[in-house]
Parts: sequence; C-alpha cells; structure tokens
Amino acid sequence: MKAALQRRKLAPGLTAAALLALAGGLLPGQAPPGAAGQRPPQDAELVGALKAAQSRGQEPERSLQQTAFDRARELIAAGRYGEARELQAALHAAVGADWSALDLSLTEIRLSRLDAAEALLLEQLRRSSAPAELWNQLGLLALAQERPEQAASAWARALRLGSENAGLSLARLRLQQGRIDAALALFRQGVDREPPPAWSLAGWALCLLGPEPGGAPAAGPEPGG
Repeated sequence: MKAALQRRKLAPGLTAAALLALAGGLLPGQAPPGAAGQRPPQDAELVGALKAAQSRGQEPERSLQQTAFDRARELIAAGRYGEARELQAALHAAVGADWSALDLSLTEIRLSRLDAAEALLLEQLRRSSAPAELWNQLGLLALAQERPEQAASAWARALRLGSENAGLSLARLRLQQGRIDAALALFRQGVDREPPPAWSLAGWALCLLGPEPGGAPAAGPEPGG
C-alpha cells in the first residue's frame, strides 16, 4: 500500500462510532482493584511487564491484560494516541488475540497509519479461528481508503462468518449508494431479531421513505442509535 494512503482522511461515511463499536466489550472482566495506598503502575512498567511475559513465552495474567487494556483506553480518551499505541502494541505482542489486534488497529487508524492497520489485521487473519470481526474491521479500513466495493466484499465475508456488526456497515453503505433494495434486505435481518436493534428499525424506515426529492438518500443511522 502506498504511503500516500496514510495521509487520507476517513471517508465521509465512516464514523468514529462505527469504529469504536468494534472494540467495546472485547475483553471480559473488571479492572483489578488496587491495594490501599498503592500507586497505579506507570505506563513503562506495564509495557515492561507485558514484554517480560512475552519473553518467557507466557500469556500475561488476566489482571495485567485488563489493567493495560483500560489504561490504553484512558490514553485514547485523552487524545494521547501515540502512547496508547505503544501500550496496545506490547499487549497484542504478548497475547496475540483477535480483540487485541482489533483494538490496536483502531489506534493505528486514528494515527492515519492505514497501511500498518491493514498489515496487522491481515497477519491476525492468518492465525485466527473466528475471524468475522477482523473482516468487518478490514471493511471499515477499506472504506477509510475510499475503496467502497472492497469494503462491501469484506463485510459480506464477515456476515457469512457470523459478524454482528458487518450488516449495519454494509446496509449503511448500500443506502448511501442509493441501492435501496440491497439496504432494505440487510436492515431486514436486524428487524427480524427479537428485540430488533434501534439501528435496524431506523434504517428500515429510511429505506421505506426512499431518497429525498432531488437529493441523495438520507444517511443511515449511527451504530448504537
């Protein structure tokens, strides 16, 4: 992938909410409570502990994983993406899980390192046993690179593998392209759930309303809306 892709902005149809929805809830459990009066570990200490576990060929303890995961989220919330990336990279190197690859790839995208995000996801695909959400993420990345049909292909594959997120992404894309019948069929899959997600009902309604007079179809609903 050419370096110029790194300078591209996210495509208009790619929302921050669509990206962030993928990373939520991927690591179960609560952050471990700290001992009374004990200071929280510094970022360098967390990175060092993760690298030490990796060097021993051992998976880090779940409490360490959770602490590093939560600390990276704090850094992202503060806009400190470079520091978050260092911590997430150490975490992914130590655990090699789909959730850690997805989380790190989101930060790479925030840093406009689109080629790095793609390489990371493709590498994870080679060792994943349940790659549905990796394909969904590759679809989001392709859309960020202004390759909508490659995005659609990745989302279709993710859907076949059981992704719960790809249907929304693909439905929104088809709606924005004016392909109402295709969008309607995809939103219908959500409407048939019990209970149906709010986005599927909103998207279904937009499809039935059709494009605004003299204009393009209205944008689809935001994820989680």
